[in-house]
Amino acid sequence: MSTRLPAPDLEPNVLEIDLEAIRHNVGELQRLAGAGCDLYAALKCDAYGFGLVPAARALVEGGVAAISVARIGDAISLREGGIEVPVLLYAGAVVTPELAAALGRYDLIPSVLDLEAAAELSRSFSSERPVFVKVDVGQHRLGVEPSVLTAFATAVAGMPNLRLAGVYTHMTVPDDPVPEGHIEKQFALFESCLRELDETGLEVPVRMAASSSVLRLTDRMGLNAVDPGRMYFGIVPDGGIMDGYDFRSALRLFSSRLLQVKTLDEEPRRPAPLVPVSPGMRLGIIALGTSDGLALASGREVLVRGVRAPLIEPISLEHCRVDLTGVPDACPGDEVVVIGRQGDDEIAVDEVVERRALKSSKHNIPINIRESVRRRYVG
Repeated sequence: MSTRLPAPDLEPNVLEIDLEAIRHNVGELQRLAGAGCDLYAALKCDAYGFGLVPAARALVEGGVAAISVARIGDAISLREGGIEVPVLLYAGAVVTPELAAALGRYDLIPSVLDLEAAAELSRSFSSERPVFVKVDVGQHRLGVEPSVLTAFATAVAGMPNLRLAGVYTHMTVPDDPVPEGHIEKQFALFESCLRELDETGLEVPVRMAASSSVLRLTDRMGLNAVDPGRMYFGIVPDGGIMDGYDFRSALRLFSSRLLQVKTLDEEPRRPAPLVPVSPGMRLGIIALGTSDGLALASGREVLVRGVRAPLIEPISLEHCRVDLTGVPDACPGDEVVVIGRQGDDEIAVDEVVERRALKSSKHNIPINIRESVRRRYVG
């Protein structure tokens, strides 16, 4: 018999997400990309932890032209959630007749990487359907090699029931400092590929290369479509050309509540503690642990009654200790803020990244907050 509570709003752990901030950021990205440039929204990892369908709805309300995802299950969830804009499926599934049937049933746009897969789609589709081709200009990952792109795209466009709707790439962007000319060389290669396609007379309606990592560095690679992801949620690396834009964080609050508050006594019958606690310490317990992502999504301090209180590590699977010695009036039920504002103080995502000395970028913070933490949407 399950011990989970019957209603998710009874759980003490909350990730509060600002949908109005997401809609606002769509406008900022349109300003960055330029008028006439279509905005695709790359929603990886459950929309970076913000919730795939609710985030997609806010993005569509904000004005994005299309959604792009890597998993067929995500694409189907979008359709079943009422998302009607075009959905581009990155190359994340093996092409089979069953996949082709799902693409048609849910009106999805596949990416094709080899002629055998394209031929399978051509045979399986009963009417003309759009497809995209991806070219590898520098990631050395998924994508057609530039040297064969023209012949490949021409062959795909000539297959029955297939219509070449776009060509895109994902450029690799190293951590700062980005080597001089690294992105520019990849973009120049992509533009060269597009020119070769143009010279054949092949129509390529959508041309897309710029992700969040590229857009934060330059506004000169927009072409007629871009596919950023984390920037829609206000997760924008410092530097580059971002100073003139007002991106707002969609992560408003990551919080829990105190389950118990007690003062540790000096009990000689207990063995020496294996964690840094001592008699007389005022201790609080919260229902957040490593299984919820707390180990990477916290900055080793929390806010209780507007006062900073240290987390006591190591963090266990489903619980964590808080040193409440400096918060003498704390009591069970009090809100515990891991990320967000409480009173006159705030723990921001940037602070968590700095305190944890995370090598990965800060877009991983919401991803690390697991599904066990209920999402609450405002705005």
